[in-house]
Amino acid sequence: MALPVLYNVVYSSPEPPEHMTNHLRVRPAILKDHRRRLVLHCEYPGVTAHPGSQVAGTFVSGLTKANLRDLHRFEGREYELAPIKVNVLMERTLGPPGPDGKPTYKKEIWKEMDALTYIYIAGEHRLVDREWCFQSYMENHMRNWSGLRASSVSNQICKSRHLPV
Repeated sequence: MALPVLYNVVYSSPEPPEHMTNHLRVRPAILKDHRRRLVLHCEYPGVTAHPGSQVAGTFVSGLTKANLRDLHRFEGREYELAPIKVNVLMERTLGPPGPDGKPTYKKEIWKEMDALTYIYIAGEHRLVDREWCFQSYMENHMRNWSGLRASSVSNQICKSRHLPV
């Protein structure tokens, strides 16, 4: 879930004051053997088990019971909260910029951790047979879910992570 959407669900604002979110820890993560696909006739994805695939996302810790209640209400009956193992980026060391000017990394340390995620349970027949594109979602639909423009979301995601991206 994009952070502005998470914040909108649990704090009723896509850009809550820092004192409301500073207890959260947000890190890049990879969920192996799962796939994230577009839900038919919708803007949002569904994650399902799929051997050999992986989903890039975020690992968020520090959510309260009230936050989880709000998330559960938001996700609805199409999803089931399930325990999973996820690889979380714990440390990243910057290297020199690549030929395209983007950062490269000399070293990354990943750790497998227990987590919970919402698995799509409304049926495979309701999923499009292609990956859901986060970039397209940010550019075309983010405003519908958070009220923010894509450029604001990119800046917020980069600022909210505690690791260089």
